[in-house]
Amino acid sequence: MAANRFGLERSIPAGTKRSVRQRCGFGCVVCGCAIIQYHHFDPPFADASGHTDSGITLLYGQCHDRTGRGILAERDIVSANASPHCITFGHAKDILSTSNSTLPVRFGSSRVCAATIIKFDDDVIIGLSQPELPNGPLRLNAVFTDQRDTTSKQTVLDSQ
Repeated sequence: MAANRFGLERSIPAGTKRSVRQRCGFGCVVCGCAIIQYHHFDPPFADASGHTDSGITLLYGQCHDRTGRGILAERDIVSANASPHCITFGHAKDILSTSNSTLPVRFGSSRVCAATIIKFDDDVIIGLSQPELPNGPLRLNAVFTDQRDTTSKQTVLDSQ
């Protein structure tokens, strides 16, 4: 990894990454894709002396590439960062295209390949469900509980 002119490495601290992901709604601020890259925009990486979470945003690889080529203007990134797609629409999106009913998932050093990813007692907490349409993408589902033990089941990635 090449450092910038201030000696800043590209490796962003975990706490900063977590803060950026939460602020951006866990997806690209422009298109909402759940597969993301970190983008320094204020200031640009070349001029950054530190990894400041307010100056970093999330971009899908294609959006990041378009920004680097000048196709997507920095003012558009600033605008999208102020109103992230995933916050506006309530979810990140991506197509999980696979030909079977399992998907490889990595948690730390563990890799699982199953329709049920996390199960507690007899309840599936994170798992995959069949596509809505024939030959459609699998759906990744999760159960979330708030501080009052109110449970909601959500599809966190789908074909939208």
